[in-house]
Amino acid sequence: MLTAPTEPSPFADDQSPAGDRQMELSGARRGGHLRSISAQAALIFAGLAAVYLATANYHAAPSRDTLTAAVASWALATHHTVNLSFLTMPHILWTVPGPHGTLVSNRFPGAVLLALPAYALGGGSHFSLVPAAVVSALTAAGACALLYLVLRRVTDTHTSLAGTLLFAFATSNWTVSARELWQHGGSELVLAAGMLAFLTRRWALSGLAFGAAVLFRPHLGVACLVVAGGLLWAERRWRPAVVFLLAALPGAALLLVWNGMVYGRVTVTGGYSDVSAGGVGPGDFLLNLAGSLVSPERGLLVYTPVLLLAALGLPAAWRTAPPAVRILALAGVGYLASQLWLIRFSGGDGFFGYRTPLEALLLAAPLLVLAGRAGAARTGPALAWALAAASVAIFSSTAFVPGGTSGADVNPWTHWSPAMVAGEYGLGRVVIGALFGLAAVLLAGLVAARSRAERRQASGLLPGLPALDRGGAPV
Repeated sequence: MLTAPTEPSPFADDQSPAGDRQMELSGARRGGHLRSISAQAALIFAGLAAVYLATANYHAAPSRDTLTAAVASWALATHHTVNLSFLTMPHILWTVPGPHGTLVSNRFPGAVLLALPAYALGGGSHFSLVPAAVVSALTAAGACALLYLVLRRVTDTHTSLAGTLLFAFATSNWTVSARELWQHGGSELVLAAGMLAFLTRRWALSGLAFGAAVLFRPHLGVACLVVAGGLLWAERRWRPAVVFLLAALPGAALLLVWNGMVYGRVTVTGGYSDVSAGGVGPGDFLLNLAGSLVSPERGLLVYTPVLLLAALGLPAAWRTAPPAVRILALAGVGYLASQLWLIRFSGGDGFFGYRTPLEALLLAAPLLVLAGRAGAARTGPALAWALAAASVAIFSSTAFVPGGTSGADVNPWTHWSPAMVAGEYGLGRVVIGALFGLAAVLLAGLVAARSRAERRQASGLLPGLPALDRGGAPV
């Protein structure tokens, strides 16, 4: 059966999660420990929000996808309509015919509704990107803070912090979710909440959050089904899976109601007419899989090479990971498989890096973090830090460039965005951004090394002797 891991002890060495779990906390100490972890998550949110707000896109020409979502949210908040035919230039948006001669956005409702309060408070009579940019930055930061809480359920403080910061700055979460009003920021936020509830055995709350995710990406319903199936397998009883699925139904129902009202037909795909369950076919599916991993323009391993460490340690991590962690990872695989089956891997244009695998990365993050730690143990810290630095530098190279996005209609197998951005804005600007990322990782490495040295010194250790946890086991 699934069990929530015992909270790590604040009295044991942070590098010994096994020792942490062997120590029992009194009610008062446990409550204080949980408050301490929540405070850490709040600090992470504040720091990431500051960076994300500084690098969000407030004025530059956004992606057509995100512009459409933002305009639809503004129109609903300020003009109380989904009909965009009153706009002077609706042809620059992704629109489709609606019922009764209306012209409506083809965006899924999640992002539109996510920015609605911001546009209601500060939208004004003239459209602005600012509310959408602020919402995007804060949502992405919130998702990372929740991810930290998720990771603290399965590993120690330092590994959790490293995994959170890598997701924040070494993936497209920085240049996609935190930059503009894509669907991914909102879906990451509710998925992270659902993951946390799942790991604490709150099946109804978890199902509610996973169900809300389909408002952003309807095929995240596949992840819901995988989690429910995993629950049935791990718990050996029906009730948890049934509770989870019933709690997920309101999200699916709201999606169908929105599509019926906005598009005049009750469908899952809504305004997308070029997506069918028949998919792209086996050949294109394999091409999509390869492209999402290694294509120069959209490859996960090209932009986030630190994932190579996780690949190296994945077999060992899978064998030792708790069942809940494996279920979440399989949910991510199921979602990504459905994404690659339904549509091309490139994900369109107007953004830097990849975007469609982001939800899969988040769902698999607990397993990937454990795998990365196992991989780093095999390769040594030098290579681990080098891959982490390279991953962060790739994204920081364009995160501070106003137009740091890929151009339209490029071949993802022959183009690479950093080179394109360097050609448009100058090589110096890209190099400075990359050096900023490298310097940040170097500083983090120095702080981590000093912290480890201080812990050893506090333990009264001589150089070269291994640290021991409270149970006397080597760290």
